[in-house]
Order: sequence, then C-alpha cells, then structure tokens
Amino acid sequence: MNKVVKTNQLIEHKKQFSNENETILRSTIDAYLVELSNNESPEDNLNVLQQLSQLIVTSTGFASIPLTLKIMEKHYETFKSIYDHKRDVQVKMELANLISFVATSHRAPNSKGDVLKYYQLSLKQVVDSWGIAYVRDLVNDIVEQWKSASDDDRLSLIPLISRCASYFLQQNSELEACDLLMETEQMEHLLLIVDNVTICTKVCHYVTACCTYLPQPNNKNILYTIVNLWLKHGQYVHALYVAMKIQCTKSIEKIFQLCNDVHIQMQMALIIARHNISIDEQCCKWPKVVSLLSNEDLHQTFIDVCRQLELNLQPQTLDNILKRHSSGRQCHSQLNQTIPSIDQILINSFINMAFGYDQSLTQLSICVNDTMWIEKNRNDHLLSISTIGLSHLWNTDRIMKIIEPFLHSKVDSIKAGALLAMGLANCTIHSLKYEPKQILLDHLLASNVCNEIQLGTLMALSFAYAAKRRADVVEPILKNIVTNEKSNSYNVGLGSITCGIIYIGHIDGHLIGTLIETIVDRYPKLSFKVTRNIIHSIGLCCMGKDSMMETINGTIDQVFKDNDQLKSYFTLFIEICSLVGSSNILMIQELLNNCRCSIIESKSKVKERNKKVINRNESNDDDNNHFIRTISIIGIGMLSLGDEVNIHMIMREFILMLRNGDRQTKNVVILTIALVHLSNPKLSVIDTLCKFTHSTETAINAIIALGLIGAGTGNGKIGKVLYELINFYRGSNTCRWAINISFGLLYLGNCSLTLNPQMEGCRLIRHQSICGVLIFILHLLDQSYSSRASFATLLHNQTHILLYLTLAIRPKMLVTYDHETMKPIPIQVCVGQPIDITGQAGIMPRSVTAFNTYQTPVLISTNEKAELDNDNFIPLNPYMEGHVLVKRISNNNNSNNVVTDVVKSQMVVMDKTKIEHRIKEKV
Repeated sequence: MNKVVKTNQLIEHKKQFSNENETILRSTIDAYLVELSNNESPEDNLNVLQQLSQLIVTSTGFASIPLTLKIMEKHYETFKSIYDHKRDVQVKMELANLISFVATSHRAPNSKGDVLKYYQLSLKQVVDSWGIAYVRDLVNDIVEQWKSASDDDRLSLIPLISRCASYFLQQNSELEACDLLMETEQMEHLLLIVDNVTICTKVCHYVTACCTYLPQPNNKNILYTIVNLWLKHGQYVHALYVAMKIQCTKSIEKIFQLCNDVHIQMQMALIIARHNISIDEQCCKWPKVVSLLSNEDLHQTFIDVCRQLELNLQPQTLDNILKRHSSGRQCHSQLNQTIPSIDQILINSFINMAFGYDQSLTQLSICVNDTMWIEKNRNDHLLSISTIGLSHLWNTDRIMKIIEPFLHSKVDSIKAGALLAMGLANCTIHSLKYEPKQILLDHLLASNVCNEIQLGTLMALSFAYAAKRRADVVEPILKNIVTNEKSNSYNVGLGSITCGIIYIGHIDGHLIGTLIETIVDRYPKLSFKVTRNIIHSIGLCCMGKDSMMETINGTIDQVFKDNDQLKSYFTLFIEICSLVGSSNILMIQELLNNCRCSIIESKSKVKERNKKVINRNESNDDDNNHFIRTISIIGIGMLSLGDEVNIHMIMREFILMLRNGDRQTKNVVILTIALVHLSNPKLSVIDTLCKFTHSTETAINAIIALGLIGAGTGNGKIGKVLYELINFYRGSNTCRWAINISFGLLYLGNCSLTLNPQMEGCRLIRHQSICGVLIFILHLLDQSYSSRASFATLLHNQTHILLYLTLAIRPKMLVTYDHETMKPIPIQVCVGQPIDITGQAGIMPRSVTAFNTYQTPVLISTNEKAELDNDNFIPLNPYMEGHVLVKRISNNNNSNNVVTDVVKSQMVVMDKTKIEHRIKEKV
C-alpha cells in the first residue's frame, strides 16, 4: 500500500510540476509577443526573436518541443499579423524563419503551404535549422507547390530540392531523398549529392524497384540516371544489369568500353552470354572476354558440374522414370525397345538433354539404313533425327561428326532432321569456328528444295541465330520464303517466325515493313493462321521495346484503317510484347476488361445458338473475339512476370475464368497459368491444374501445363499425378502422348535444366525464354487444335513445334571461379528462400532465409537464392547465379574497404558544372 501511495504522490507531483512549467512557458511567450507588437526597434525585435528561437532550441526532454509548439501554434495568426506590420527587412526575415517552423503544427486550411512560403522569405535558407521533422513538412509543401508551379517557380525550387535531398542522405533517410527527387523529376541531382558506394547501393536498388510503377518515359529516364550513378562509383556490373533492364545495347557496349579491368569485363561477358545478348565484339579489349561472349564452353562446364554433383550421367529412359513412381504397381507403358518410336525418342531426348548421349541414338544409326523403318515412320524422320541436337545441346564440336551420315542420306526428311539437329546444338552459342550459316543457307536456297528441308532449315536458323540480329541470315529468308509467292503458307509463317526470333527485342524497320506488306498483299484476313504467325513474329521484334510503340501503332493504324479486327489484334499483341514483365496495371486492367466482355458475349451467343438464331457473319465475329480473348489472357500473364504481387492477384481472376468461362477460355487460362509459373511448381497451382486433368475439354492442356510448371524440377507430386493419369488414359493415345511429353519436361536434363525466364532474383526477364514458350503455347491454342482429335493431328504432323521450347532451356547451376585463373573454386554458399531487402536498414542485411549451406557448384531452383557464406571472398557478380567470378581478400585489408578495382578517371557521368547546366536547360 505504501508503494502505491508513493507512486500516486509522484504522479501528482509531476503533473503539478508540468503545469507550473507550462504556465511559466506560456507567460514567457506571451511577454515576447507583446514586446514584438509594441516595440518597433529592430535591435530589440531581433533580440526577442533570438530569445524565442533559443527557447525552442534549448528546451530539454522529449515533450518540451511539442509543448513549445503547442503554445506557439495558438498564437500563429498573431505571428503572421506581426510579420505583416514590421518594416525592417532583417526582422521580417528572422520572423519568417520562426513562422515557418510554427506552421508545421498549424493545420488550418488557410495555412496550407505556409512552411515553404515563410521559409523562402527567411534569411537563413538552411534546411537543417529545425531538424528532420521540419524538413519533412517543408518537403510536403514543396511537392504540393511543384505540381501547380510555373517553369520559373520550379526553377527557383530546384536548389531547395537539392538541399533537402542532400540533408536526407546525411540523416540516413535515403528513401525520402529518392521520393522527393522522383516526385519533382530531378533525379539528376543524385549524381551530385551521392558521394559513397554504400549510399549509392541503397539509392540505386530502391529507385530501380520504384521504376516498375512509374509511367513512360519517366521510368527509362530514371534508369539511365541510375546507370550513370553506378558508373560514377565504378560499379560496372550493377550498371550492366540496369542497362539490360532498359534493353539498350548501346549502353551495354559503352559500359564495356569504359571498364578497364579485365576481370570485371570477363564477369560481364559471362552475364551477357547467359542472357544471349549480342554486342559488338570490338567493345571487348581482351581475347579472353571475346571467348566468354561466344559461350563456347557452356557444354563442357555443364558436364563438369553434373559430374561434381554426382548426377546420373547414364542414359535415362521414360521406363526408368516410370519405375520410380510405380511403387510396385503395374504400369501400362508399352514402349518397344528394339525399334524406337517417335514418342520414345523425343521424351528420352528431353530427359537426357545436353548430356551428349542417348540410347535411341545408336538405334537411329541402324534404322536410317533400314528400308522398312523408313517407310513405316516416314512422317517422323525429321523429329527423330533432330533429337540428336537436343542430346548434344551446346556441343558444337561433336555435332557435325554425328550428323554427317544423316546429311548424306537420300531421304529428304532425314536430311532435314540432321540440319535441324545442327541448329539445335548451336542454340545460344556464338561461335564463329563452327558457324552453321553457310550449310543451312545452301540447303535453303537450293533449287527444287522440298518443303521438309525448308522447314528443317528455317527452324535450324531460328535456333542457331536466336537474338543475334543477323541481317545476312534474315535477308535470304525474306527474299526466298516470306515474299516468294511460290512458298506455301505454312513455310511463310514459319519463315516470319524465324525472322522474329533472330531479331528478338530489336526493331528493324526493313524487316517489319516487309512483313506488314506481306500481310497486306497476300494474307489480309485474321482467320488465316499465317497472318497471325506474321503478327506474332513482329511482336517478337517488339519484345520489351515499349518506347517505340507510338511509331509502330501509327503505322498499323494507317495501313489497316479499313480492317478493324486485324488492326485491333495486331496492336494488342505488339503492345503486350513490348510491356512483357512491366507490371503495367493499366494495361492489365484493359486486358481483363477484354476477357470479361468476351466471356459475356460468348454466353449470349450460346443462348442464341440454343434458340437456333445464328448466321455465318456472327460465327466469324465469334472467331475474331476468340483471338482477342486468347491473346488478352496470355498478355495478362506476360505482363505480370516477375511480380509476385501481380501474379497472386491475377490468379484470382484466372480462377473465376476457369469457373465461368467456356471451353476455349479454360484452355487458354490453363496454359497461361503455366506460362506464369514455368519451372515453379507451387502446391496451390498444382492442385488447380489437377482439377482439369480428368475433363474431356481441358485434359490435354492441363497435362501439358503440369509438365511446364514442373520442368526440370522432378517434382514428386506432379510425377505421381502423371503416373496415375497413364492408367486413367491408357485407352487414349493422344492423352498418353501429352503425359509422356510432360514426363520428359518434368525430368528435363535429369533435373539440371530449367525453363524459368526470371533471372537475377526476378529482376530481369530472359526474353528468349519467353519467346520459345510463347510460340509453343500459341500453336497449341490455335483454334483448329482445340479438340482432342485435332490435337492428335498436331502431335503427328507438327510435333516439331515442341522443339521451340529449346529456346527457353538454360542450366540452373551456380559455379564460382577464381577471377585470375578462371578455374572453378569450391566456396560455401547459403541457399534458401529470397527476401526483398530493398530499403531495409543496415549495410549488408541477409537476403535469404531458411537456408542450407552448400559448397559450389550447386543447382539453384526457381524459388531459391544463393548468398556467399565466406568472408575470405567477394563476388564480382552481385547476384549469385550462373557463372560467378570471386576475388580473394587478403588478410591485411579490411573486407569493408574492398571496392572493385576501377579507373576513376574514365566516367560516363559529366562533371558537376555540366550537370548543373543540364538541369537548368531541362527546366
């Protein structure tokens, strides 16, 4: 009881003491205000203002300053009245400084903007005089005034904006500084005020993440500023990643030219080769860098890693895979082991991809000399022989020796398969030593060339020169295939797709103009499959090029002004391709609106059909609406790639479409879900797709989708589902085909390869991977193959479409090399779930959680991230993926002071005077 009484007495004493202090403070401030009102002496007024300021500054305790503000805020209008009646300039300036501070706590409507107004009238013009809370209120007024200010007023605010941003950086409030500069479009000031690597890292990561949600062209302009800021501090690899995000080849080449460190250039070359980006080799200053750009050693590195990881290097077959899931049960798998069937050869090549051998290869060598096998499997020669290229993927040294007997065959389909195998083996390889161009073009341009050799050669060129922008390869295709009136429509469409793959992410005026002329002159209807293929090829060229859309859209509107259906499909598809991975919310809403309207229209059409009220024109309109709805649903998935929040939201919409949509809508949604979750088997997604594997309307697409989301993962649940489906569909050859394909994708390369296009922690999208999967899905969703019987026709006559998935395949390994010797070096790494540390406090916060420690080389799955767990090394690549060079830290140096060796004299950033002049010119 005594303790309670004493506590109450202390509380009452504190309240009494607080009331006494408040009374004294209130009377003091009242006396100062009376003195200011009645006394006109400048010296006395300045003395009073100094004492008021000192009263605020010297107040102690957490509640002292709020109490002072609370009292002064009640006299806010008195302060303003005194300011209006004063004549002395210096007194007015000192008083304005005080009023600006008091205005931070005055929330009356008539005082809006007074913090900035009286700050500009004050004398000191120092933002840090009243602390960071005052600066935040000042910044709020600056942003509000900036929105409605004239050019001259904005020019006067720029120095103040720079001082506020600099003050935020000094107070470790980097995010507030970035927000201010982005709101006022003054990001160039970062080049002046950021003065160390630590702040540069925080600022650049935060701004780069924000650019996803900024409109065009502000986001690209800010990213160019970030490139310059990275270069100012010598961080060439970081600058390279931002330049790749912008898709600016000139910036990438400029970064190579500025870098004078051979090891940094070697690391950048490994990154570019992994993304399959073509640059001018003259930018590289060392032969080692040129060799790494060619990606010639990819196959040998892949095999060495698989040996170190003790993966099963023996040839695997589908029967071996099925035995893992049988659990003693009988499996209805009847694959003939003496004479290879097409499904056995294809699935085995997926399972043994890039390992350099396959049990079917020896059998094929015998069968090509067997007349009975040739006659029996005449439709399967091209695909059967081409699988040799899958088994020897990236192995350009050996492929020519293997396919040479097949090139001399008298059967055209076997020769076409050998040419296709050559192109597959050269996929993503830039070697000039074994360049296949001459051999492939000689067969393509030969007189009286058959359709099969044309098909095999065109596909081979698309694989061998994907994203390499080779005009000397595209020009013969345009002249002899696309614009040649004697070419059949299928080869014209395939030739245009080949041109689009070669020019992925690069807009070439001559190519696009030629393709548009072909549509206008020969294929002006959207119902033609070749027309849609040509449009798709132009979309591949526009991949990620959203800044060029105004020009292309203007051309389309002018050329197809009388064909609204074709124009709308054309415009929509290239806009989707240009915004892939951008998370553009407005565009996603527009696409969702297209889907909802189409679903409502389709329901009304069904009701009319039930009443037998329909004609041919209405059926054509329904077909065109189907095309728009299909590409809109796919576009929603493409735009959301790399953004987990967007993916989570669109999955809700997709589930509603699966409930309410018709058969065509459900099939499109199922494959779009697979496109968004490539090689990423989430449990909820697997459960969603499994519900549609037993439906006659959606079974095939759902089975293929399971293979795509589990590609290269060996997921046990997907394998179990597929095994059960084998027994369920043992009477349907078409469904068994789809199940075998999914099994081959599930164990792609013995689970050492992946289809996932998201790289560097989902920060970058590998456009070549998107293109390969997109072409396969678009062929799969073509209206003529919407039924199970028609899908069987696709599998038997156009199975080569499956090979386009090769464009998306890449290793999922992490290998560390010594930066001087370029020899693999085992290092401890943490592999776990990634954490977004953008904007978090601390110098080096951990970016993975729930991790395990491994020794490199390791395999990194889609939902995993690696982080170095060794203080004796620093990586030259900030993202531990692919091939990473590491630098050993000497014991004499502190690891915190180790900075990448750079030459500070060569900078892409202009000096301060030029930047200031540029800022003035901009305003």
